[in-house]
Amino acid sequence: MVEEPGKKDPPVEQIQYDREPTDISVPPLKTLPWHNQWAEVYPLFAYYDYQKKNPAKDVFEIVDKQQRHGMADAKGRVLIPVRYAGVSMVNAKTVAVKEFSSSYPKEGYLFFRRSDGKRMSTKKYEKYRVSQWSPDAPIQVWEKPSPQYDDMLCGLLSASGEERVPCSYEYFEEDTPPGFVPAMQYNLWGLVSIKNKVLLPLEYRGVQLTGLKNSSLVIVSTIEEVGVLRVK
Repeated sequence: MVEEPGKKDPPVEQIQYDREPTDISVPPLKTLPWHNQWAEVYPLFAYYDYQKKNPAKDVFEIVDKQQRHGMADAKGRVLIPVRYAGVSMVNAKTVAVKEFSSSYPKEGYLFFRRSDGKRMSTKKYEKYRVSQWSPDAPIQVWEKPSPQYDDMLCGLLSASGEERVPCSYEYFEEDTPPGFVPAMQYNLWGLVSIKNKVLLPLEYRGVQLTGLKNSSLVIVSTIEEVGVLRVK
């Protein structure tokens, strides 16, 4: 390349990077006539489904002037009464409703069907966890066996929010193949099905999944031995 005498290079554009955390939360809406009766309205769908949402099936978290939360459908019909501390989407089928217990500020969670607001859980749970990889995976929930008991025990709900395994275990693995989950009780491991059937007695020092998708093979260990078992 031959440089021309007296010609200057064009200025270099300076790019400014925003180092502040990016807020991906959905802003309140005021687009439909019925929205105006509420202090705030939020659509209840996952941000990664933003381009696939169906307005006819959308549901919305609604908030009144006293900051009480509930849920309404796309026509403004109230599906979950406006009397809770918060509503959040768990998966495409289920929403979790935050409720303050009598021993404030302790909180509890109830689970409702996202399509019509029907309550699915019979109990209130202290906390919950959902799989980051499978939207149809069981929902892990925790509760205290009694008010005097400090430690919480873990159970499983279906993806629809129905109780499948009572809160009687110390720990579950987070992401597991469909149908069963490694469970720990009294510091020993075994396998429990989503139908609350013990598939492998809780008597092992460790249970490890093989890493193969939908595999029925698991690696188990005792004090002296390590082996591979097939889950039937």
